[in-house]
Amino acid sequence: MTKAAPLLKSNATVYARNQYRLGFAYLNVKNTAGAKQAFTDAASVDSPYKGPAQDKLKGLAAAKSPAKKAP
Repeated sequence: MTKAAPLLKSNATVYARNQYRLGFAYLNVKNTAGAKQAFTDAASVDSPYKGPAQDKLKGLAAAKSPAKKAP
């Protein structure tokens, strides 16, 4: 899938869709770095997947930072 990404860049919607789905595939195998990159790529193009990818990135950032405990 990652090797095909450059071939899809000419069609922003298809590229974003595939990167968005790739992000979920990475999450399923616990590869958060790969998921973050895929969602970032999906959010970088103007498509219907831009908003959902940005939301997913915010969720990943929130899950990564631990909650502060009250003293």
